[in-house]
Amino acid sequence: MGAATRGRGAVAFLSKFQKRGARGLIATTFPVPAPFAAQFGQLLLGRYVAGERIGEALWTLRAQALTTNIPLGLFYTLQCDSDIRAARA
Repeated sequence: MGAATRGRGAVAFLSKFQKRGARGLIATTFPVPAPFAAQFGQLLLGRYVAGERIGEALWTLRAQALTTNIPLGLFYTLQCDSDIRAARA
C-alpha cells in the first residue's frame, strides 16, 4: 500500500491544506536544490501577486528554466485550478 493511501502522501497533504481553506498547492515531484527552489518561488510569487493566473505563471517559469538548460522547473506541479489569481488589495 502506497504512502498516499495510508494518509501520509501528497493526497493527504493537499487535503490538510484544503481543510484549512487553501485553494491548492504547488509541489515538486522530486527534491530540488534549495537555491533553485528559493529563486523559483520568489519569481513565481512575484508574477502571481502582480495579477498573473497561477497556472500561467508556473508554465512561463517552467518554460524559462528550460531555455537555460535547467530542467528543475519541470519538477513543479500545480495542485489546484490553473485560473486562480491573487486577490486584489
